[in-house]
Order: sequence, then C-alpha cells, then structure tokens
Amino acid sequence: MIAFVTGGTGHVGTAMVEVLLKRGFEVHCFVRKTDNLTYLKSLNSSKLFFQFGDLRSPESILEGMNVAQPDYVFHVAAAVSWWAPWRVFYDINVVGTRNVVEAIEKITSVKKLIHVSSFAVYGYEDQLNAREDQPYGKLHNKFSKSKIMAEKYLWEKYDNGKGLPISMLRPPSVFGPHDTANFREIIRLIKRNRNIVPGKGDQLVSWAYNYEIADFLIKMAEDDRATGEVFNIKTGDLTTKEL
Repeated sequence: MIAFVTGGTGHVGTAMVEVLLKRGFEVHCFVRKTDNLTYLKSLNSSKLFFQFGDLRSPESILEGMNVAQPDYVFHVAAAVSWWAPWRVFYDINVVGTRNVVEAIEKITSVKKLIHVSSFAVYGYEDQLNAREDQPYGKLHNKFSKSKIMAEKYLWEKYDNGKGLPISMLRPPSVFGPHDTANFREIIRLIKRNRNIVPGKGDQLVSWAYNYEIADFLIKMAEDDRATGEVFNIKTGDLTTKEL
C-alpha cells in the first residue's frame, strides 16, 4: 500500500509517517523545502520518499501525487497558531484542503482521503465528551473557523457517498514526541517562573497521544465502515493544574 501524507514533519505527521512505515506502507511525504527533515531521514527507510511543494500550490500537490500514485491520502497538514492572520488559516486550512481534493480527483489510484480536523470545531464553550453528531459551537477563533469551512467543503465533496470517499478525525490538544508547540511553551514558562495555571486550575483539557492518533487514522483508512464518518478521539483529560 502507498500513502501520501501532508504535514509529515508536524507533531501528528511525524508519528503518522513512522507508524505507516512500521506497517509496511510506502510513504510519500509532502513537505516544504524549508521543513526540518532530520528525524524522518533518521528513520533510514527505503520506503520513505519526499515530495516537495506547498499546499497553496495546486500544481506541486498534483505533481507529488502523480509520482506517488497513492492508495490513501492522509491530509494532516494545517496552520495551527494563536497569532497568525486570518489569511494564513484560510490559505492553508481551507484553500490547501481544496487543492488536495482537486489533485485527488485527478489521481485514479486514491481509494480514500483521511482528513485530520480538530475538536475545536465544537467551539470553545464548555465541552465534555462531545459526540460526533453534536453541532458546531458558537464561540470560535480563526483556527476553528477555518477547520469548519474545510469540513463543510469536504462533506460537499463526499456527497452522501456519491462523491469522494472521505473519513475525518477530530483530535483535541495533542501530546507526545516531536512536540514543538504545547509542551515547549509550557516548559519555557516554567523556566521563567511564570504562572501557567489560570484561575483555580480546575479547567479540564482533553489530550490525544500522537501515536494513538496515527494508529487510528490508519484504521480509518483500511476499514470501509469509516468511510463517510467523523470520529472524536482522546487519550484522556487533565485539569490545567494536573497538567
């Protein structure tokens, strides 16, 4: 089996590539020329290939998929930030997703698109054990708005099973190896003796382990029952004080 992975150098993407290789997949990693490939290259796999491009460049995505001829496309890449301007979220998360789909539509080998969305689509109101059929929330930031837009576009493309085969995952905050965001920031604040616990510290935060996410994404790809479905996933909950 051949997998095409966007965002393969990210927190989830790195785990995704590693697990796919361990399962015997041939993996084509769609990356930017500026991405750090040190860890992926250290895997020293003859089944790992790099396709260089940018989600904002539909030509480069199509070129990469033409080379790979993948069975499955794992769309993991996303703009994730608290501070980026709206244009960044829109170009990467919305237009980038559209570019991936348009490339898939020209590649006959693709059996399914597995898309990584976010728990953030439920909004930032108090949420605990949200169900997949729960409607989108009301309180959103730029990231969650862009993820909702991408989801809506994908469901239109799925067209109740008459269009592109799609499975979707909504993870919460992610932890695990290769983290360059969440825990790095927490450690930075601790080293500066900054208070990182808001209020009483009893706010619950859901977390998912990146290798468990990767494992589940592969299950979603290989199981036809997952086609047309969206899944929530979490490893567990911690209060901010426990964290």
